[in-house]
This record gives sequence, structure tokens and C-alpha cells, in this order.
Amino acid sequence: MELLGLFVLGQVVSALSELGQSGKTLRSASSGNNTSHIPYRDSKLTRLLQDSLGGNSRTVMIACISPADSNVEESTNTLRYAERTRNIKNSAVRNVVSTGLSASEAAALRRENQQLKLELAQMETKMHMSQGGGSYLGHGGSGIISSLENSQDIALVAKLQAQCTSFLAEIAILKEK
Repeated sequence: MELLGLFVLGQVVSALSELGQSGKTLRSASSGNNTSHIPYRDSKLTRLLQDSLGGNSRTVMIACISPADSNVEESTNTLRYAERTRNIKNSAVRNVVSTGLSASEAAALRRENQQLKLELAQMETKMHMSQGGGSYLGHGGSGIISSLENSQDIALVAKLQAQCTSFLAEIAILKEK
């Protein structure tokens, strides 16, 4: 089964190499009428490597050869194979997904999210205080409330907790970028 996969991989590389030698990429060739068939589906190996071989990606191939006389034939075949793969032309294009949200809509959603977090923190605080708890470790360990009697203080602490949570989320998003 493995030999079949390597054989089909050779066929795919040859077909893509022919496209590359004619100055076409798979993307530009598929828009024309006389496209040659690329047999990706003929083996599991080529199906897995489809995006790397002729898709939307940059691919590096490393060919290992040996200077030993006993490996001359194998090294020559490897160099021919590497030459064919070098002729493959991919056009990698950045995948950008448009969310369709304007800056004002995103800001409105952030404000609504913050407001909902504030309300949640206030409800949790009120529920804890009504149960007669002493000290309170807030939502996610973000703050401590100790026997507050004034509801304004509770609301202020809850608001600060929500802001901290929001800031932590924004920091996490910025770190990902």
C-alpha cells in the first residue's frame, strides 16, 4: 500500500511539474478549459499532501542524497524527483476572513459584553452577601470583597472586576496577534 502511495505521489508531482513548466499554477490552470487531471484522490498520501503540493501554501522539499558509489542510482533518481518538485508553482494567498463588523459595531459589542459581565458580577456578589458570606473571591479569582455593606461599594467592586476581566481578555487577544 505504501508503494502505491509513493507511486501516486510521483504522478502528482509530475503533473504539477508539467503545469509549472508551462508557467501556470494550479489555480490559473483550473480556470482554463484544457486542464490536466491531478490524481490527488488516488492515494491517502497524496490526499493528505494535497494542500502542500498544489494548494494555497509554501512548501519546502529536502532531498537527501549519498556520495557513495553504491547509491548512485538512488541519488540520481532523488535529484530528478527534486528537479520535478522544484518546477511546481504554487500561488500562496493569505486567507483573510472578513467579519463584516465595523469599528463602531465592534465597540458596541465590547460595551455590551462589559455591561453583561458587570451585571453578572453584581448578581454573584449580591447572592453571596445574601447568604451571609464573609470574604468573597470573585469570578475567576479576579478580586476580593470583604463584608461590604454599602451596595454602591459592591457595584463599584463588581464594575472593577468586570473591567479587569475585559482587560485580561484584550491582553490575551493582543498577545495572540
